[in-house]
Amino acid sequence: MLKKLLIICLLFSGTAGFAQFSFGVNAGYNNSSIKSSAEEVSVSTNESGYFLGVVSQYFISGKLQLEGSVNYVLVEDSNFLQIPVLLKYYVGNTLLNLQAGPQATINLDEIYGPINRTGLDLAFGAGYDITQHFFVFGRYAFELTNRTSEGIEYYVIDESPGPQTLDVTTRLNTLNIGVGYKF
Repeated sequence: MLKKLLIICLLFSGTAGFAQFSFGVNAGYNNSSIKSSAEEVSVSTNESGYFLGVVSQYFISGKLQLEGSVNYVLVEDSNFLQIPVLLKYYVGNTLLNLQAGPQATINLDEIYGPINRTGLDLAFGAGYDITQHFFVFGRYAFELTNRTSEGIEYYVIDESPGPQTLDVTTRLNTLNIGVGYKF
């Protein structure tokens, strides 16, 4: 995964000479929702925290931009990285933009059990350029991948001599509301 991230960063930096480019920072509020379900049982939790990150924007045309960022997220006792690559479309002749694209989420904590460290999300949202430098945005991301990498084994007393396997689906969805500054 780290190699793929490095390749993406090199591609972004390689295209900077051919396109108009801006670089900045962003920060804000994060709400993370973790939902696990197996058979007919579902458990979910919401936790709040913050994110800090760097952002780069490539101007494709007058109304289209490609935005990539790397955000460090701290929610309760969990640390993870969000790496969205979003297409931004400016509505009409306004400073309002609509955003959509893939987002990688990488858990930085020590993981126990059959849990995947990396997930792939679909992110969408909206933003507004307050000035040439300051902007605000809101974004929601649905995780497309299952964080539980394999079935969980358990034993049922007095039914079977061997372990049973329970298929579990775990997903992390996030809401980011933030402000940023472009240099």
